[in-house]
Amino acid sequence: MRLTARKLLGFGLKVLLVLALFAITWPYLAPGYNVLVATITVWLAPTLTGVSGEVTEVTADLIKLNLHFLLPHQRAKVKIEYEYDGYFHANLGILLALFVATPFLKPSRLLRLIAIAAAFMIIFHILFLLISGTIVDPCVRGVFRCPGQSWYRWLDRLMAVSKNFFPFLLWAVLTWRSWLPKLGPRDTPQP
Repeated sequence: MRLTARKLLGFGLKVLLVLALFAITWPYLAPGYNVLVATITVWLAPTLTGVSGEVTEVTADLIKLNLHFLLPHQRAKVKIEYEYDGYFHANLGILLALFVATPFLKPSRLLRLIAIAAAFMIIFHILFLLISGTIVDPCVRGVFRCPGQSWYRWLDRLMAVSKNFFPFLLWAVLTWRSWLPKLGPRDTPQP
């Protein structure tokens, strides 16, 4: 496979087309997806972090949780109303667009790769919400005594960057054989 301007243009146009279709349909799909992510997060929180909670409101662009923290040093229970911009989950559109635009993928392989990547994205979104709601936000608000002043801010920044790069990383890892030029007998460098 040789990389040409025509192939790059075709790839870019496919990505833009899928992103446009995703942008049109996502507002209808987002509330259900956000309910799924928020419900699983609240269900996992007591086991993984010891924080209990409930989902109070979910729309296409907002997730609201009530989280209850038990502070052992004060023997008190603290409630935080946590609000989260659920539109960041739209990075699913980038992931889908990259997969659909990838050349030389058979439909069955494409569907299998999209299913694998979507599962990883769902897990990523759940962990993102869990870490934001139970670690970063309580440290920022002063609910927890977080030793040092910067580690949770760096964690927050790392998560903010990773949510934008994770779809590209997943796509690259799962499809590298399709887009990496293959060296054949004619392309092998001569000594």
